Amino acid sequence: MCLSLVMLSVAILILLEPQSTRAYPAATVNGFDLDGYRLRGNPIVLKGIPDNASGLTYNPETDSLFAVTNNPEQLFEISLDGRILRTIPLHGFEDTEDVTYLGNGQLAILEERRRTIVIIDLPMDTNSLTLAHQRQLRLPGEGTENNGFEGLTINPLTKQLYIVNEKNPRQLWLVDGFVDNTGSISISNPVDLEQKAYGNTDLSGVFFDTHSDNLLLLSHESKQLTSINMLGQVSSQLRLKRGYAGLTEDIAQPEGVTIDSHNTLHILGEPNLLYQFRYTLTP
Repeated sequence: MCLSLVMLSVAILILLEPQSTRAYPAATVNGFDLDGYRLRGNPIVLKGIPDNASGLTYNPETDSLFAVTNNPEQLFEISLDGRILRTIPLHGFEDTEDVTYLGNGQLAILEERRRTIVIIDLPMDTNSLTLAHQRQLRLPGEGTENNGFEGLTINPLTKQLYIVNEKNPRQLWLVDGFVDNTGSISISNPVDLEQKAYGNTDLSGVFFDTHSDNLLLLSHESKQLTSINMLGQVSSQLRLKRGYAGLTEDIAQPEGVTIDSHNTLHILGEPNLLYQFRYTLTP
């Protein structure tokens, strides 16, 4: 009887395995499939964010989004239906362009001109943050006039951070050892985004997908989202213009991208529009 139960359990596991892979249909053997995403409903106006919304991340522990503004520097917690849950002033921060959730109640915030990554702890009762109290890493090079660091994301398995520089040049940076505070930090440029531009004249956001090990590169000027693997090979692209993916108008200034636990693709358009795309089986 015990043997039968064991065999039955194994059979159940085998049967369930294909279902678990189908639960995230955008991850394929060829990379990340953006072709099947379609706009769900109308863009959501983020009331309470009047201007300059930039950068977007998802916290699976609270099932909510976070975004930043750079004038004034503020952090916002946002429900998945677009309600502002918290507004957190960022004292001493400068030109905050993106934010990514690290896990265990921590986020990293990217400052464009100072080329700095700031790690913050964010308890549920936090109502303001001061830069001097946070762990920081300033990357080499000089910030350019509004063409510097624009996007930040994390590979949660390796704790490596990826950063995109907007243009002049378009760059991808990889930072290892800072999040987990190993004491040994390495910085590299794994893919040459000037040589392989994928039709993007600039870069405004980035997201790492753990299911496919692909990076999603967002372009404001070219109005598209591009999925690439770690070798720089393209798996798919999503046009963010009228007539594509269910859009009836262009996304004016896409500045942030993330995917939540429900497989909803969120794109933030400056100043304050949230576009939500769901994966469908029909391209």
